[in-house]
Amino acid sequence: QTFSAPTNTLMSKGLISLPSLSQDKSRRWTSKMQQAELKKFLQINGCTDVNRPQRKPGKETLYPVHLAAHLGDADLLRLVLQAGADATQQSSMGRSAWDVAVQSNVYGSHDEVLLLLAEP
Repeated sequence: QTFSAPTNTLMSKGLISLPSLSQDKSRRWTSKMQQAELKKFLQINGCTDVNRPQRKPGKETLYPVHLAAHLGDADLLRLVLQAGADATQQSSMGRSAWDVAVQSNVYGSHDEVLLLLAEP
């Protein structure tokens, strides 16, 4: 690839770097893997979308954000939130994902999830 003189100068001084084609492919691959992981998570839990609840007769209605918080999986929760889930969504019993994570937290097992949910 050919870049302008100012860009070449900045690159040679290490002040900027441009992603290589392989980095771009890697990002796309990672994105596809994340989408596949999210889709699998939703399917396994009977959810059609990050903003559609899991319904089990006679049980609390939970949304994917609650389920990810319960698992304590910060990466999965991050995917659910990036896909547009509402971190403040309440379950049928009025519990937020924060409430679910606090209740599931054992000796710091859900600390990273709690940090994610505390972000504005």
